[in-house]
Amino acid sequence: MSIINSTLIVQAFHFFIAYVAIKYFFFKQAYHEIAAQDSLQESLVRSVQVGQMQVERNEQNLQEHWRRARDYFLRHRPSFKEEPLIGGPVVPSIVMPIIEKTQIENSAPAIAHVLMQKVDHGK
Repeated sequence: MSIINSTLIVQAFHFFIAYVAIKYFFFKQAYHEIAAQDSLQESLVRSVQVGQMQVERNEQNLQEHWRRARDYFLRHRPSFKEEPLIGGPVVPSIVMPIIEKTQIENSAPAIAHVLMQKVDHGK
């Protein structure tokens, strides 16, 4: 037969009191610090992800801008026409494409808008 000793009950009660005191008074601040560090780390990870998304969008915009500029210059590049000199070698001459006044007038607002964006972005 086992006899439960009164000192065993008192020791269990003291252990319970010590456990509660340590948990609520000593480790409470440590738990809050750990939670604060976790939330800070999560916010940093989110801000890095947002930054990466912005960089990707900027790179896509630059690639699109580069593609449009390349296409424009391929369409509007001058053509060379070789004309022979009198009694001499053939010399290429540059023939510039003719741009109509309406094309210039239609593109002026778009160019002004892009320039204003560049100026605003530089501030």
